[in-house]
Amino acid sequence: MNIQELKERIEKAERKIENLYEDLGELRNRANKLNEEYNEVIETVNYIEKVLHNIENLPYNKPRLRVELAETWSGYIDYYSGHGHAFCSPNLVACLPISFSITYRETFKEILEQLRESLGLADYTPINERLFKEYEDEIRNIPTETFINVFKEAYWELKESDRFFNVDEEQCLDEDEDIEYPQFLAYFHIYLEKD
Repeated sequence: MNIQELKERIEKAERKIENLYEDLGELRNRANKLNEEYNEVIETVNYIEKVLHNIENLPYNKPRLRVELAETWSGYIDYYSGHGHAFCSPNLVACLPISFSITYRETFKEILEQLRESLGLADYTPINERLFKEYEDEIRNIPTETFINVFKEAYWELKESDRFFNVDEEQCLDEDEDIEYPQFLAYFHIYLEKD
């Protein structure tokens, strides 16, 4: 290899090194740009998280459902005059009617047990159709224990061991009798309240 060829090789290598430096510079610029874009994304994410946190802490006028024991009745259905809603409040959304057979011997605890069982089978009667349709999911998700607690509050003076019905012994029936038993009726009203 003569001196001329060596010079040419050196010049070629120098050009390659220059090109590599240029490529390295471009890569650095691209890396800096990507880093800036990454920082912008992080800032945006942090801002969104902050906004969401503030939204979660905003006071929300969430509708509240209130359950009320509207009426109870016991006896033979033929003698019951019925339960109506002709003059009800406009925020009465639904009525939940409950009924089960009784012997008049039941304790308060036994009534609660029958009530809990009947609640699982009962269905709502819409009173305000528009509101019921709007809040149906929330209404149907009212826990059984909410109704039980409302019932307990209405009969707060009773202990679970107390006889529920204050009747004479001759009015009490035996469970094995092949007869039509009297019914215990309970009507729960569900109201929509906004704070």
